[in-house]
Amino acid sequence: SGARPRNLLPPSAPRLHRHALRHRRLHPRAAQERTRGRSTALATPLDVLKAPRQGLVAVRRTALAAARRRDRRVPTRRACAVTESGAAVRGGAGDPTARETDPACDCSRRLCRLCALCTLFCLILVCRVAHGQAAGGGLGQTLLLTARDGSLLRYISGAKFEMGSARGAPQEAPPHPVTVHSFFMAVTPVSNEQFSRFVSQTGYRTRAELQGSGITWTGHAFTRVKGACWKHPNGPGSTCLWRAPVVLVTWDDASEYAAWAGLRLPTEEEWEYAARGTDRRLWPWRGDFNRADARTSVGGAPGSSGGVVPVGSYPRGASPFGLLDMCGNVWEWTSSQADPYPNTIIGSAASFYGAGRRVFRGGSWYENNPWQVTATCRRSDLPGLAMTNLGFRCARSVR
Repeated sequence: SGARPRNLLPPSAPRLHRHALRHRRLHPRAAQERTRGRSTALATPLDVLKAPRQGLVAVRRTALAAARRRDRRVPTRRACAVTESGAAVRGGAGDPTARETDPACDCSRRLCRLCALCTLFCLILVCRVAHGQAAGGGLGQTLLLTARDGSLLRYISGAKFEMGSARGAPQEAPPHPVTVHSFFMAVTPVSNEQFSRFVSQTGYRTRAELQGSGITWTGHAFTRVKGACWKHPNGPGSTCLWRAPVVLVTWDDASEYAAWAGLRLPTEEEWEYAARGTDRRLWPWRGDFNRADARTSVGGAPGSSGGVVPVGSYPRGASPFGLLDMCGNVWEWTSSQADPYPNTIIGSAASFYGAGRRVFRGGSWYENNPWQVTATCRRSDLPGLAMTNLGFRCARSVR
């Protein structure tokens, strides 16, 4: 009864090996080993020979023990590793039906996917900004920039739009196409808080302070009041709201502030485009005028609203580009001179034009006519004008 050589396999070994493979994959302990991040190897024909002949249960137990021994011998937990006996680790090339990954590798793959998505998003953002989008809410309008004075500037991509209106005052006509280049525009007008920082750092004195008086609303009319200035808008003893737009500043005062902040005043074309976009709307929002969207005296007597309010108090009245207070609260200086539009019939608007006159836009808390606070409404005066319903906001060119 000669002993069978140890290097020969019995005829039933392949069949037992197949059963061991199938039960090795289905055994609960194998699943538990996978959840612990171990590399679970498959049973080999040599494992079958080592198993006592006590049935298939013993074969499964032996295969599990062999897998644990191989796990202790493998220095790193990697997919596609090979055991000493030549069997492919579960999840490798030898077993295409299984997926066994190392937790660290899986984390790296997830990080790579996240980096790829972030890179794709950045590329899309750069392309949209480079090419520009018309008003209506593209990614190009979401870029923000903080200026030296703390102003939050929003990127506005250039486009061609229709400037002016045939439904307003004579100086607003005729509507005509205008192309503006991309630029940055402040989300809100300059506040007293920002202006005070400029004054404290430079020692600047406004024209109203130098003259010792300013034009303010007395409840019945605009009157020149002695001692009225940006710090005391209603005369001596009055105080300004810290977050309200600065008033009683001339065109020169506004230009000096903008130069200090590394900015400039917007042109008339830039201002109107930022207020209405390209869809010919009359107010910064779509539809008819709504008193709840702007600080005005519409619905009451002129000046009945009571004066200025903190900047950004009417978020529902935002323009297509997300700019606030483009309608109401205070008029805003622009850098443009009061020139007629192309093919304008001057007629009754002759007083609007004149050498040295500067345009201001947007309406204020004083106006009670909705047609005086449209995005196309134009007013002008000499650069030395300073009133309690006149302020400014800044812009910046795209460099």
